[in-house]
Amino acid sequence: MVIRLGEKLNNPYSVENMKKAFDSLQNEGILRSAYNIEATHLYVRFLPANCEELESLYKDTTLTLFSYPLDYELSEGEIYIDSTLFGKTFAWFYTRVPVGYISPIDCMETLEELYLPMIEESTQSVCKLRTASISNEDWILLERKSMGITGNLTDVDNTMLRSKWIPKVTVKVYDDVKCKNIPLEGVKVRARKWFNWESSITDENGYAVMPDDYSGKVNYSIIWERDNWDIRSGSIGQAYYNGPYSDSNWNLVIEEKYTSKSYLYAHIHHACFTYWFKNGAYGIKIPFHDSFWTTKVKILAYDEAGRSYTDVDGKKIHFYRSQSAVVNRSCSHIFESAIHELSHISHGVLINNNFKDVAAKVYEGWSTGVAYTISKDYYPLNSLFYGDWQDVTLDEIVDDHSNTYTPIVIDLLDDLNQRAEHDYNPTDYPIDRVKGYTLSQIECSLKGANTLAQWRDKLKSLYENETEQYLDELFEQYINL
Repeated sequence: MVIRLGEKLNNPYSVENMKKAFDSLQNEGILRSAYNIEATHLYVRFLPANCEELESLYKDTTLTLFSYPLDYELSEGEIYIDSTLFGKTFAWFYTRVPVGYISPIDCMETLEELYLPMIEESTQSVCKLRTASISNEDWILLERKSMGITGNLTDVDNTMLRSKWIPKVTVKVYDDVKCKNIPLEGVKVRARKWFNWESSITDENGYAVMPDDYSGKVNYSIIWERDNWDIRSGSIGQAYYNGPYSDSNWNLVIEEKYTSKSYLYAHIHHACFTYWFKNGAYGIKIPFHDSFWTTKVKILAYDEAGRSYTDVDGKKIHFYRSQSAVVNRSCSHIFESAIHELSHISHGVLINNNFKDVAAKVYEGWSTGVAYTISKDYYPLNSLFYGDWQDVTLDEIVDDHSNTYTPIVIDLLDDLNQRAEHDYNPTDYPIDRVKGYTLSQIECSLKGANTLAQWRDKLKSLYENETEQYLDELFEQYINL
């Protein structure tokens, strides 16, 4: 859904308009105090020249970046197209910065000087007045007058019939497997009134409350990022959803037929949140959790067909909606595939991303097992991309799964012997008399294991298990495929 640019608005927070409002209040005898109306902030936009500059912007935690102008009427949507930048790789980012801000990139353009005495940049807190800058009562008068002379007061604001209110947001996404809307936990939602904004995180019910109150309407939005991961729209832009301009609470249900990009982002987010914050149930490592420097996993989400993969540097995932241009993945496939790629990231951290000598049967076997184990707790087995691995034959592993995707991890975990479970042609199935290993044990044994044989030997040397005598039997059948 493309964001449509509407009418350009007259900025009530510009120094020019604030001075007009101040003069008007003084002439009316309403405001008697003397104030020096000068710029406290700048309305700016940045245009990165390359990927390095783009990452410099993202790394500046003092910036809250928007991918669209902040002084226009905007429609809802998930992508903004600047017609002046056709053929360009990068697009403008818009925000406010304090006077004296030093840009991390070359191209920072000042659009307007702002008078925002209520913003305390040191704490990034909205609506906290600067000490001795202007009294709260006088600021309310000045702000209201400037809103009025610039045509930005609603009827409700103008008659003062409405008190301040706290915006609240509920975010759900349609689940095409469960055939119902499910709440999205951990989503970063924002409320913005011109150059003042707040953010909050949705709870297990998909519900979030902004930490401060507002008068009049606010612009709602979602930013698909957290401290640990960052979902991008393709290779460059930030994934987001620009919501309504409203003076009531926002209840969003994301559906594929209306917002296909957001549908993809939402289910990737579900997988990320599960991997990072529901990890206790599985005991596997969280990517970069033990690193001294915080590293965000970048997920480049493409709303098109392609084969998802993880970069060799172990910090970036290229994620495609589907492998076929004809058939889109179900939400369970998106979830499972995202978990699969995230487990590659964790594996990479464990071995310092030295995948050069690691056999595909090792790293794909690990990720297949993690994705299966976690996904089956959220979706029925018949809805997963590979279905139930307990029903996969040895020939199918070779013919349909590239002889690299195997149930080796699943076999180490469970107490089900496929060969004993199938009456028809039982020898077609793997023999699995191993059970009782944990995901944590299997993961730790990956360190230094470049082959299936080395992986097996690490399990033997590190852990005692009552079925250890069958490890050779289990691993040999996959080694010899």
